[in-house]
Amino acid sequence: MYNISLDSCVRFRQTYDPNEHQVIINGGGAGCSAHLGYQHSRYQKIHFGGGCIERGVIKHELLHALGFVHMHSDARRDDYVIIEWDNIQEGREHNFERYNNTDVTDFGVEYDYLSVLHYGSHAFSKNGRPTIISKRPDKRFGQRMGLTALDTEKLNRAYCYKQK
Repeated sequence: MYNISLDSCVRFRQTYDPNEHQVIINGGGAGCSAHLGYQHSRYQKIHFGGGCIERGVIKHELLHALGFVHMHSDARRDDYVIIEWDNIQEGREHNFERYNNTDVTDFGVEYDYLSVLHYGSHAFSKNGRPTIISKRPDKRFGQRMGLTALDTEKLNRAYCYKQK
């Protein structure tokens, strides 16, 4: 949270006021998950189980809570990557679904291969083969180090720029 606040205009703060909307962070168990954006509930839950306590993973889930979808689910993704549906673990297909541009916006920010929200090539593979293939072999994709400049630009456009 601190690093996201350093890199963008988004600010997180601690609160104990039960009347305020809150992000609740749970630990234990396995896996990492966050609901996508505001859930029309006072509490937005994020789960960090075993193997999830890494800065990039935490930022990934926080961005989901702030309303951002996976980069490889962007409406433009078919221009940049190929999803190998036959290689995806059963029950994990929803992580690769493509949104259309009437459901989500890219805020005018270009496709970001290195977004903290882009899966790596073998994410949720059931057979060791790639689940995502770049249409540009010179492009690496997916990382969990932190926000890219394009991630930050999208975050700032969503939350910080005044509409005219």
